[in-house]
Amino acid sequence: MLARIVACACAAALLAGGLAARGDPAGVRAVQTVRAIAVLGPHVAGSVNELRAARVVRSRFARLGLEPTVQRVPLPRGGFSRNLAFRPGGGPLLAIVVAYLDGVSAGPAANDNGSGVGALVEVARELGSMPGVLYAALGA
Repeated sequence: MLARIVACACAAALLAGGLAARGDPAGVRAVQTVRAIAVLGPHVAGSVNELRAARVVRSRFARLGLEPTVQRVPLPRGGFSRNLAFRPGGGPLLAIVVAYLDGVSAGPAANDNGSGVGALVEVARELGSMPGVLYAALGA
């Protein structure tokens, strides 16, 4: 199970652009998520844009019927970042699928974490409400 989930996440991250180019719905959706995050500009931990990126992730998961548990993470220089955790179903935890939500100040973070978030959402869509899986979009 874990190997399958990890393989799905890696494949989704690596192939989203190629799938989108072929018109595959999962690839198209992943690229749309990346663009929705990248258009915000840099989303450094604790910034308003990181909060906006978190809202994009929340809305994508809400479409899958999942609401997050939000964990505030204090930052060393003040302020806070946030982690969003989504856990469908019940049962023992078998796997965690994770992507980083924050990005660096040098750019819009399309490749620095946006592609990982796009893949995260599509893995969640493919696995549906499979019990035992935790999906997490992590801040700082």
